[in-house]
Amino acid sequence: MRKITLLCLIIFGTVNLFAEHHEVSRNQFDQWMVDISNWGRWGPEDELGTLNLITPQKRKESASLVKEGVSISMALELNTVSDELNTNPFVHELQTATFGGHDVAGDSYAVQYHGFAHSHLDGLPHFLHKSKMYNGFGAEVLEPTGATKLGIHNAHEGIFTRAVLFDIPKLKGVDYLEPGTPITVDDLEAWEKAKGIKVGSGDVLLVRTGRWERVRQKGQWNFVEKAAGMHASVAKWLKTRDVAIIGCDGVSDVMPSGVEGLVNPLHELVLVGLGMRILDNLDLDAVAKASAERNRYEFLIVASPLRVKGGTVSPLNPLAIYYMSQDPLIANLPHGVRSRKVSNVNGLEMHILEAGERGKPCVVLLHGFPELAYSWRACIGQLAEAGYYVIAPDQRGYGRTLGWEQGYDVDLQKFSLPNLVSDILTLLFRLKIDSVLSVVGHDFGSPVAGWCGLIRPDIFHSVVLMSAPFPGAPTPKSDRPGGVEINIGLTEMDPSRKHYQWYYSTREADSDMLDCQQGFRSFLRAYFFVKSGDNRKNDPHPLAAYSAEFLAQLPTYYVMQAGETMAETVEYGLPSAGDLASCTWLTEQDLDIYENEFTRTGLQGGLNWYRCGVSEIARDILQLFRKVVLKQPTLFIAGARDWGVFQSPGAYERMQTEICIDFEGTHLIDGAGHWVQQENPDRVNRLLLDFFCDHVAT
Repeated sequence: MRKITLLCLIIFGTVNLFAEHHEVSRNQFDQWMVDISNWGRWGPEDELGTLNLITPQKRKESASLVKEGVSISMALELNTVSDELNTNPFVHELQTATFGGHDVAGDSYAVQYHGFAHSHLDGLPHFLHKSKMYNGFGAEVLEPTGATKLGIHNAHEGIFTRAVLFDIPKLKGVDYLEPGTPITVDDLEAWEKAKGIKVGSGDVLLVRTGRWERVRQKGQWNFVEKAAGMHASVAKWLKTRDVAIIGCDGVSDVMPSGVEGLVNPLHELVLVGLGMRILDNLDLDAVAKASAERNRYEFLIVASPLRVKGGTVSPLNPLAIYYMSQDPLIANLPHGVRSRKVSNVNGLEMHILEAGERGKPCVVLLHGFPELAYSWRACIGQLAEAGYYVIAPDQRGYGRTLGWEQGYDVDLQKFSLPNLVSDILTLLFRLKIDSVLSVVGHDFGSPVAGWCGLIRPDIFHSVVLMSAPFPGAPTPKSDRPGGVEINIGLTEMDPSRKHYQWYYSTREADSDMLDCQQGFRSFLRAYFFVKSGDNRKNDPHPLAAYSAEFLAQLPTYYVMQAGETMAETVEYGLPSAGDLASCTWLTEQDLDIYENEFTRTGLQGGLNWYRCGVSEIARDILQLFRKVVLKQPTLFIAGARDWGVFQSPGAYERMQTEICIDFEGTHLIDGAGHWVQQENPDRVNRLLLDFFCDHVAT
């Protein structure tokens, strides 16, 4: 072990590294080593460790991230200047000579790569724990000519996989982390939530601390004594996520480490326990800038160490290669979510977003108005990662689905609820799916989901209704929001009012919103805001009866002033600069997508759904299903600040007591408004997964 002790002195110097208070005992550290161990996972003779997670399929998926590539180096220039951090500077000697009648030049290089100055890949023999390396190989394999096991040459096939950048200074709103700042699992998960991204199996996790930005602003400091980095407790999280490699602009470990007697405990845990190699001393500033410009923090990473048989380390020049889609929708999709079109779907070419593996239990997500399949962006990938095959279509009249008749003068039967159900059934037929674990609908997608379950209970085995209660089939005398009778009562009020669904059924509604004075983008922003939980004025409560008197208690975006358009109604709701800054659930990039899609298609396709709601013909068809009930397990989810729950008096109660025989409960999510799956996707996903888990066996 004398060689190892000497190497540590060379790398870490002789400063007092153990003077700080330690939060983690050596006993606890030793237990962590046991808890995370990958020893034997890939066989007793395995020398690849977590490189096993970079499978051929993973490489194929990662390659798909590149279509129009921009390549950025993440290596430092080799440092030839000796200082307290670079005690072994890179030595480069150039020689000239004559060869075969040619004047030529050649080089010789010399360097000690371990340490804090050069970009390198740590191999698995670099650290030991109780005289053992990864997979139980002992110190006896460390010979002067190289390690006979676990050498860096085992990584000769290179690194070709997805990388995810965690820019922690950006998360915290600073230029750099102060030396000694620990990065915790909470920090890593906060970044994932903020950017709608998640590191997973076979990925490279890159952590930027802002080290080199601090050097530019304040100069070098005693990095060995104090450095920002990940706390050793992150190792258990890395095991859970099945990360393949970690990297940092420092050495990944926070220093002081907070672990009794150890300078780099994270190094020891991941190299020895997990069999995970480490990229040290990267330059992540350029890639952080490029990621911020694209609002995309995932990319293909390509790197290859030298084939030094038995080496403990290798220099390398890792490259970040970006996927630069010109399509903002595709560029903003979370990792693993795919976009494609399915032909011959009840006369449509239907655009869908999908994630997960075919053959897994199927979940169908249905959007409302003015929404898209993209409205489920924060749900699709998360549900797929939990083991489901998830489909979210742009429904008839929306987004990139083609083949529906545009305009006001159309056959409304095509937009009726039974035909919308036929759209979904035909889509499933084209995808060769004959069983759906759950159909989930939000807003106007909720009645479509309800009718899917009601018409074909043999296919849709459970139903989740969101924001809009499902009251079942209308009766001949039932009141309806856009009906003549209720609107006469609203018109006779002082001041005169009108129901929004009646307004949405008019010829002018589409152009009123698309060509409004404040601009369509501003209208969309205001419309989403006024119905969201961000609008503190939303304080919904049940209404006593279905009458003009009580409906008038609804916000004006449901029961409007008679002389106003919807654009004029929500104009007051344009959020302030402060509201916009805090609105993480609907970013400017998200709004770009809604604006682009609806500017291209108009709103009339979706408005035709509302026209069916006030059409006698469409309602007569639904009356064929009177007294038919939902017998499948059913769940209702909405925001606690969503007036949509109570906009149709009696529907919320009828859904629970008469229509849904196996009703499993209501969840009103605190702080959320109408766009609940966008405003609080984490809570929605948790509720959905719990519900699915209860019913996946059936």
